[in-house]
Amino acid sequence: MKRIKSSAPILSLILGVGLGGMLSAEEAEVAELRETIAQWAEAEELISEEKAAWQAKKASMTQLLELYREELALLDEELSTAGQSSVELDEKQQRLQQETAAMRHARAETTAALAQAKALLLPLVEKFPKPLQDELHEPIDQLAAWKSGDELRPGLQALLSILDQANRVARRVTQAREVRDGREVEVIYAGLSHAYYLSRDGGAGVGELTASGWRWQERKDMHGKIKSVIAQLEERSPPGLVTLPVPGGTRGGSK
Repeated sequence: MKRIKSSAPILSLILGVGLGGMLSAEEAEVAELRETIAQWAEAEELISEEKAAWQAKKASMTQLLELYREELALLDEELSTAGQSSVELDEKQQRLQQETAAMRHARAETTAALAQAKALLLPLVEKFPKPLQDELHEPIDQLAAWKSGDELRPGLQALLSILDQANRVARRVTQAREVRDGREVEVIYAGLSHAYYLSRDGGAGVGELTASGWRWQERKDMHGKIKSVIAQLEERSPPGLVTLPVPGGTRGGSK
């Protein structure tokens, strides 16, 4: 009887080889899949990093752009302000030029008026009562020395001083001692144009201002009245009413 050999080892070998081949193929696919997953994960990580970097860069660029916008806004504001300042400066300069021109014109007019007033006043000053001339000798000298082109203030101050004091004297009685015709006399000036005098030797008279100067006339008949007025002015007698004639139309030689 022939022995039949078992086929199990052979089948096992075939199955082992077949399964081994199958397992090798699956393992290759798994390895390839793992490699693919690893690459995908790495790509995802790179993409995430790039996205994060872009977000950071975008935020930085946004901030920088905002700063540029603010700088442009400030520059526009400065340019606008500079334009306004330039206009205001031009307007101010124009006003100053107008004011300067007006001041120069006013100075020229004042200089001309002062020169004219000086020409009119100095001849009149020579006819002021002697006490007033003595009182005003400084401003009179200042006005006489002033000329066109000089500083206005000294000339104006001198002119105003003369006019102010002359106006005061015009409204009051002034008493003075003078020498007339070689004798000392007591003179009472009533304002700027009338006067009465009294001498120690009994003489008396009146004076009036004329176009040619003071004219004096002897009036011994007025000795008592003039003496009474002088006594009242010096408070040597009680106040009383004394009537004195206003000089005018008198004729005769100067005394």
